Amino acid sequence: MRIRESMESKIQLGVVRVLVCLIIVIATAELAKAQGLPYDTVVVKEIEQFIHERMKFFEMIDKTDSATLLDQRALGFTRDIQAIFYIPTQKKELIYFDFESFRRGFGGAYAYYKGKQARMQARNIVVLPRSGTEAVASFVMDFYLQGTWRNDALTIVDLRKEDGSWKVYRWYENKRK
Repeated sequence: MRIRESMESKIQLGVVRVLVCLIIVIATAELAKAQGLPYDTVVVKEIEQFIHERMKFFEMIDKTDSATLLDQRALGFTRDIQAIFYIPTQKKELIYFDFESFRRGFGGAYAYYKGKQARMQARNIVVLPRSGTEAVASFVMDFYLQGTWRNDALTIVDLRKEDGSWKVYRWYENKRK
């Protein structure tokens, strides 16, 4: 019983951390706008485009071989990426990913969803540029399967520009039950 309570506490703490990060991102962006502080619209537009492009990968499953798709998908991540997912329908604990485990996970997802018309869509994107080469973004990711909405996730990503391209180096995702 104590182990289960401990696990539930860790999950709750992880969820609280993600929510606090989101609140900070939104509050800081809104405060900057309200005070008329510089808000780099070029960075915002680049990152919004980057996020929408990343969402198209599931749509490409039936049009591209998986090796090519995984290589293209990997281009959006730094080699030192760290990701934390909470997926209550799969596990009751947080799931941690690095570059290689992320790549394997996407490989499994692509194999599973091939032929099932999977689609992801980002909405309510909030971007907070830290500089011309760093930013934080939050958004809701909707997931559709064969044209039907299935689930959504609150996503927060830290991004940096490497070799002229935006890449994710931290990813926090909290899916709904």
